[in-house]
Order: sequence, then structure tokens, then C-alpha cells
Amino acid sequence: MKNQTQITTIEDTAAINEAKNEAHFSAQSLLEELAPLIKSYFVGEPNFDGNSIDITFLNGQKFKIYAEEV
Repeated sequence: MKNQTQITTIEDTAAINEAKNEAHFSAQSLLEELAPLIKSYFVGEPNFDGNSIDITFLNGQKFKIYAEEV
């Protein structure tokens, strides 16, 4: 992740300003966005149930990922 002293282009500055002005989103929305990323990155079966992402890996391990705004 870049810190602000590493900004080198106008596009970087615009992206940071856009992110600062982004509307608030819910924890559920965050999980909705993460679910397909997890599916594309890991070999396993993620399942989004509205409150968490459950993922089962081929080796039998299971995880439940929660999000909470703090």
C-alpha cells in the first residue's frame, strides 16, 4: 500500500481523493465484494451467506470470515 509521500502521478492523487470521498458502505457490502476475489484467488469453495463468507479448502480446512465496521 502506498503512503501519501509515494504519490507520483495525477492518477494516484485522483484515486486517493476519490477514495476519501466514497460513500460509506456496510460490512455486508464489503463481504459481497470480497467473496468473488477470494474465489478467484484460492482453490476452495467460498460461500457467502449474507453475514459471513465460509470457505472450505481441498485439504479439509474450513474458515468463516466476518466483517464488522468499527
